[in-house]
Amino acid sequence: MHDLGKTDPHGYYVLLFKNTVRDKIKQLEGVEVEEYGDLVVVRVKSRNVAKKLLKRFNKYLARP
Repeated sequence: MHDLGKTDPHGYYVLLFKNTVRDKIKQLEGVEVEEYGDLVVVRVKSRNVAKKLLKRFNKYLARP
């Protein structure tokens, strides 16, 4: 599974996903979603929520 790493300067965990899961992620509480082309940038304060997102949508992660 993907490592969460450190938070950004504002205390958010930042995850990049493919745009195909945008609508599913937007329905979740405590999640900020920004779209950039075919990528979705997800920002969450909770480490637990970030881990759950990684577990549930791992195959949709945008990998370099």
